[in-house]
Order: sequence, then structure tokens, then C-alpha cells
Amino acid sequence: MDLCLINCGMQSPTGTDVFMSIANVMAGIARVSRFKDIEDTKFKPVSLGMAKYLDDCHDNNTRFLKLLQPALEETTRVLDGKSHHPFRITIYLCLPQKRPGLDESLLDSLQNTIKDFEYRSRFNIKTEVIREDHDSGMLALAKVRHEIKRDVCDFCLVAGVDSFVSDETVKWLERANHLKCSTNRNGYTPGEAASCILLCNELIADKYDLPVKARILAEASVEEPAFFGSGVPTTGKGLSTAMNQVLKSLPEGEKVNEIFCTLKGLRHEAEEYGYCNLTSGSYMQKPGEFFSLVDCWGDVGSASATSLICYAVIKNELGFADGPNNLIFTLSPGKSRSAALLKTF
Repeated sequence: MDLCLINCGMQSPTGTDVFMSIANVMAGIARVSRFKDIEDTKFKPVSLGMAKYLDDCHDNNTRFLKLLQPALEETTRVLDGKSHHPFRITIYLCLPQKRPGLDESLLDSLQNTIKDFEYRSRFNIKTEVIREDHDSGMLALAKVRHEIKRDVCDFCLVAGVDSFVSDETVKWLERANHLKCSTNRNGYTPGEAASCILLCNELIADKYDLPVKARILAEASVEEPAFFGSGVPTTGKGLSTAMNQVLKSLPEGEKVNEIFCTLKGLRHEAEEYGYCNLTSGSYMQKPGEFFSLVDCWGDVGSASATSLICYAVIKNELGFADGPNNLIFTLSPGKSRSAALLKTF
């Protein structure tokens, strides 16, 4: 059973909806700039991928809320006027694991936002939270497939939201030697975004005359035995296993046309991907080429998977896709490695 993707929604550093966000990225527009109010240990301003249409004085929790709510509304707008009865929707809320800079009340605040959204939209909503950083959205896809197969809901909505725009979070990244700053040229830029995808089965899409923009053919998540910090040299086994599991669903005679991923320029991540090409490169039209949003937005953490899926879908809608078969893969800071195969129409 393929998962039918019928709509996307997004708030990002490059736009206040999904088309603006993706079109600006495709045009080469980046929203990474120095933020004078947050400094590294040498008192130099740190570069951040910020959604500058949000007031700079918002605390980290408020930024999460302000990013998530419009993305939810944009994604479900396709259902307006489709039924006189409330749709049953399961929302998989994808969040980062606990870290410095995240308030303990964040989860409660986000769930209250969803309850308010449920009241205004007249949907019957059930919420499940997944906190696995970059892999959160990919792990949600397996749960979506199970949920839809059991016919316990009409639609599933995967919502990823993250924001590293916090002085405490930035300092934590610098201590971990991950932050790109005056003391470390090999790190990456923190960012923020919210992105959502709405999924259902083909019967529901036909019943309510909903356009199927893409199908998720397969998804897989595995643990990397030699993850960074384990002290064991990496061979990319976890990511290779996840990729090869989903590539089995590639139609016979076809290849992956484009690759979208969370690579951030870190050496250990590049090594893992390099090893993967030894076993899966034959499936790729252009095995050495991939696209990551980090250069334009910074790292968007738990919003990564849904944002990459949105990018593949909207790039196809705008007529710039290299082909219908897209491989998405994500690497969380810990052990989790995930991949999904997406076919656009």
C-alpha cells in the first residue's frame, strides 16, 4: 500500500508558505546571516538561518508555536468543504530530543496549539509525539502506514518543527564542536522551520476528489552500530541498510533521479554517505549529487524530513524535477538512520 501525499505546508527562513519557501531556495536565495545578539566564545556574532518575519524578541517556545500553526493551516486547507462530517486526523508531531534552550513547557504549549487548531478546524484530532531529532519525520512514516492500514483515521499529518535560534542552544552546539563560528570552520549553521505533509490511502483520495501529488513507496529506519562518538570506525552500515531496504521498491528498470538529505558538511556524515554509495550507487542516476537545505536555512533538526519531502514535491510541481523517483535520507545525531522512496506525479 503506497501512502498518497495530497498536500504540504511550511514556514521557513525563505518563506511564509510552502511555494514561497521552496521557490526561493531554488532561485538560490538563502536566509543565513549573522545575528548580533548571539555571540560565540570569542564574542563574534553567530550566523543563523532565521525566519526574520518572526519578531526577534520571541523566546524559543514562541518561535516553535509561531512556525507550527500556519503550517498546519496551510496543509489542511485542501480539505475545506470536502465533507459535512469532521475528518479523523492523526497528527504525528515531530520534535527534537531534550536539549539546552528548550523549555520544559514546550510540549504542553504545542499540544495546546493543536487543540486550538482542532477546535477552529472542526477536525477530530489524535496526536502522537515523536522526539528523534532529524529522523522524527521518517520514523513517523512507518506509523502512518500502520495507522492508515488499520483504517482508524481518514488522514495522517506529519508535522515537523524545530528552532535552534536560542542563545543557550547555540552555546551548547559550540561546546559540542558542531557550531560553525569563529572558533570552528567545520561546523554547521543552526536554523528553524516547520513543515507538514498530509497523507491518506488511495480510496480516501478518490472519495474526496483530492489530488495525489506524490506516493511514498517505502520507508525504513535502522540503528547505526558505529555512530559518531561510539569510538568505532564507521562503515555506513546503518544508512546503507536503510537505503537498500527502500530501494527494493524502485520500479524495475528505473533509477533514483534525485537525492535529498540532511548532510551538514560534517566529516563523519560524509563518510557514512560515501560508504553507502559503494552498495547503492548503482540505483542512482547521479550517485555523487545530492541536495541539502542547510546552506539556505541552516540545520532545521526535526523539521528536516518533512521539509525535504516538501522540497521534492514542490520542485516537481514547479516543473524542475529531474525525474519522478526521489530518495530522502536523514541522519540523527545519535544512532538512527532513515530513508524513504518518494514518487512524484
